[in-house]
Amino acid sequence: MQKQYNKAYNPIGQSGCYFLSLGAIAEKVTGNLLHPATVNEIYASSVDIDYMSQNCFVKNPDGILLMFLKALDYEDRYDATYIGWWNSDSDAEFWNKWTSDDITEEIIRYKTKWGYHFTTTDYDPYPELTREPDITGRRYFNIKSN
Repeated sequence: MQKQYNKAYNPIGQSGCYFLSLGAIAEKVTGNLLHPATVNEIYASSVDIDYMSQNCFVKNPDGILLMFLKALDYEDRYDATYIGWWNSDSDAEFWNKWTSDDITEEIIRYKTKWGYHFTTTDYDPYPELTREPDITGRRYFNIKSN
């Protein structure tokens, strides 16, 4: 996955860190890379079906993650579920039957002067961005092979 400000990712740009972090998870899980044109197609599709707003506010993270897996021809091999979150101003929350033991991937949130910045543990879509040093949130996912 390239950096979010890469011209190949137009119109994703400065607001696409959570979206691209989901793509980075799909790349990590499958061991394959997403072509920028494919990333842009998933961006457009995600906006069209209201999984995300045009400014990359993610509404359905596991839906987008599954779209990335599908683009890599792995949607039938993996089940990806958004299972919970933690924010610095609240306790961790898990949905349905999920617990912290079920976390296989996570996206990390940092505060910036413009809002928030999201990364994975091994991919930062905008490493030069100035942010607070403390993690302010985590988004938890369970990805298992079918």
